[in-house]
Amino acid sequence: MEITINKIDSYEVDGNVSHIISAFDVVENGRKFRITCRSNRYGRSFSLEGKDGTLYTNREDNMVHRQVVALGGGCGLLIDDEPVEGLSPIAIHGIIFGEQNREVLEITIKTKQLMDGTQQQLFLVDGVVKDFRHYSDVFGDPAT
Repeated sequence: MEITINKIDSYEVDGNVSHIISAFDVVENGRKFRITCRSNRYGRSFSLEGKDGTLYTNREDNMVHRQVVALGGGCGLLIDDEPVEGLSPIAIHGIIFGEQNREVLEITIKTKQLMDGTQQQLFLVDGVVKDFRHYSDVFGDPAT
């Protein structure tokens, strides 16, 4: 597995430093996604360029989902929820890392199969190898 995340744009909405919109190009195993991250004092939301809805990671199936919520008849809600094929939760975590560390421009995440059958994750930030364990607040415990 290889994921490359490039920050392509970031700006403050109306000059407000607590409301930032950033765009990221994500390439995961040859598939390209453009993801927009909107950060404000209430939190963050992610969306795919050109598609309605919000992205979230589903812990039950360990996939990224796109959810669209709209008003239906009788003031009910219509909820459309579908997995985003080819985009993994770790890519979303990489975007969160990039957004928290605003100076970061490129993140690469690689998983290598070792000779003993175990896997090792390699994490590069702007070309410099970093240790995942130092970022468990974003990526979780790498041992699990």
